[in-house]
Amino acid sequence: FFILVRVLGSHISMFISDVTCALDYEVASEFLEIADLPTPEDDDEPLPGGHMDIINDLGMGHMELEALCDDTELFPDEQLEAIAKRLGFADEFVELLEL
Repeated sequence: FFILVRVLGSHISMFISDVTCALDYEVASEFLEIADLPTPEDDDEPLPGGHMDIINDLGMGHMELEALCDDTELFPDEQLEAIAKRLGFADEFVELLEL
């Protein structure tokens, strides 16, 4: 899973690629608490949560972001790389991954 946090002035947008990760990872559980999102049940399906339009103004709409999160063939770093490519900073993202 991955988490996006975007701060624009006093407005904070938050997004998590899979809310069910809160059942296994403390950081995801704390994220849900901070973002005021409900804790998932054990039998819930993996779903993204939070501000689905977090990067809409940068060129990636909520439907595209949700479809990317639903792609079970991709690891989180690959999902983030796809976002970076779509938003125009793939080279910089890959460079950071190599550090």
